Amino acid sequence: MESKDSKKWLSSMDDEMASLRKNQTWELVPLPEGVKPVDCKWLFKIKDGIQRMNHLKVLVWLKQSPRQWYKRFDAFMVSHEFMRNHTDEEVEYMKSVPYSSVVGSLMYAMVCTRPDLAFAVSVVSRFMSNPGKAHWEAVKWIMRYLKGSSSVCLVYGNGDVSSGLVGFTDSDHGGDLMKRRSLTCYIFTLFGCAISWRASLQPTVVLSTTEAEYMSLTEGVKEGMWLNGFLAAWVLNLSKPVIYCDSQSALCLAKNPVYHERDKTY
Repeated sequence: MESKDSKKWLSSMDDEMASLRKNQTWELVPLPEGVKPVDCKWLFKIKDGIQRMNHLKVLVWLKQSPRQWYKRFDAFMVSHEFMRNHTDEEVEYMKSVPYSSVVGSLMYAMVCTRPDLAFAVSVVSRFMSNPGKAHWEAVKWIMRYLKGSSSVCLVYGNGDVSSGLVGFTDSDHGGDLMKRRSLTCYIFTLFGCAISWRASLQPTVVLSTTEAEYMSLTEGVKEGMWLNGFLAAWVLNLSKPVIYCDSQSALCLAKNPVYHERDKTY
């Protein structure tokens, strides 16, 4: 090279080669017999006062760079204990797993006689369209729990007859880590035994615990009103229904439903 900047260009070439070796873009192998290698040529140009280095393999390197970036990013995330998404092997494995059928069976048991499964079934049913091995392991844990508690059942007739219809409501705030939605939970008992229960995600994202608890209390009141009307049709001599809520802010909002910045969902 006869240019005055030849040392800088040589330095750029060395940096480029070092980058290729570091990223393992190419793998050096012995030249097979009878094979002629393709020549490689570096071309340097100076245009409009701006020095540019053009290399015949730049396009190839650009095609390789996303793969190298992914490999380094993947190694970094795995080193920090992050889990990879579903691999092809996992997808093929889950195709042979009756995930939807088993979750449907658990849902049937939960709706009929097992209110203790309401939350667990609510979680595993969110991944019906694209379950993974971790979700399948969670379903098997629920099945093991059912096997160990097969003697647990609802018993009617042994409770306090004077207790009447009693409801309990509760909620979390942003318990769903994927969509940040809160959970609506309620359970109603009649004469001391559970007759209606629910645990499901709320349709909107709330901004405070007050909103989450208020929405859960609203759904509980709606269910309580329906149950009270249904039981009244049977001409049962019941006391006035009672609904319990552990959020003072939601109770105050229910007693005085004025506009407030904490209840913008409504």
